[in-house]
Amino acid sequence: MSDSTIPLPPFKVLAAALRRTTERLSRELADPTDSEPDWNEIEWAVARSAAAMQGISTLLANSLAWPAPPAWLAFLADHASRASFVTSA
Repeated sequence: MSDSTIPLPPFKVLAAALRRTTERLSRELADPTDSEPDWNEIEWAVARSAAAMQGISTLLANSLAWPAPPAWLAFLADHASRASFVTSA
């Protein structure tokens, strides 16, 4: 296990994190807020997974109104650049 790997919590914890982060991300798309989510490291990792699975990373990159953590911004920028590459090809 590398230093950047997060140990997985029990399934119930992951399921709850997936529900909370997915709900928050969908609300941000519908009605952006200016307050950053108060998420722990696991929830940010789950949010990255949820955004990637739902294909909403680029939408979030273009609509976030709150100051996000650098790792989240890098994730969104990476996905947005991949999407622009795909659409311009």
